Amino acid sequence: SPRPLGAPLLVKRTDGSGSLLAHLRILRRLPDLWPLFLRLFFKQITGIWACSSEAVYALIGLVKGKSFFQSALQKLNSQLELVLSCSQAKRDILRETLKSEQKWLEEKKEVLRAGTEHVVKQRLENERLSEHSVLQDTKKKIQKMKDYQNRLMETLADVLAEHFPLPTQETNADKKEKNIPQELNENLISLNEVLELLMNTTLETPHDPYISIDETFWPPYTEMLLRHGIAQRHPEDCFKIRLETFY
Repeated sequence: SPRPLGAPLLVKRTDGSGSLLAHLRILRRLPDLWPLFLRLFFKQITGIWACSSEAVYALIGLVKGKSFFQSALQKLNSQLELVLSCSQAKRDILRETLKSEQKWLEEKKEVLRAGTEHVVKQRLENERLSEHSVLQDTKKKIQKMKDYQNRLMETLADVLAEHFPLPTQETNADKKEKNIPQELNENLISLNEVLELLMNTTLETPHDPYISIDETFWPPYTEMLLRHGIAQRHPEDCFKIRLETFY
């Protein structure tokens, strides 16, 4: 039936562009709409072509992008494999170096341990030897001093025996001729014995170094010792003398 005037053209669409056969049936009845139909038809065709070209270009770009991405991934994968191989080689080298360094460290520790033990042993040996050597040196010095003292005493005894002998009967007779009364005591001790007695008393009892003078001391020798500053009397007892302090 004819379409009422002013009624809109209703076309049933089965897809996005409508059915081409439906339009042709309508256009048979309405020849005035042929120009509009052609315009719309070519416009739709052009859009389809544009969409198809864009889709093709997009597909081509996608394919190219995919191939580029794959090549980039392959390149990156090869680079990473190269880095991995280099890292593994460095790791192996470092492991070997670590093993050698640990071995060297153990050897040095052994050397240090042996050196420490040797030093401790030598130190103990030196301390023992030093104590022994000090003791031996002290003994040697003491022995040297004793020997020197004995030589001095022997020399002193020889000098005193030669120059300060004990009085004899002849010397006493000479003094009697000079009218000097003198009694000779047979128990007189020599000047050497007097000096030894003074020295021994000073060394053995330094708090009381005085000795008592009795009849065994010949008075001339006692006076000589006092007069020459070798001995001195006790300040309260004139029958006691001591060796003068020479130090």
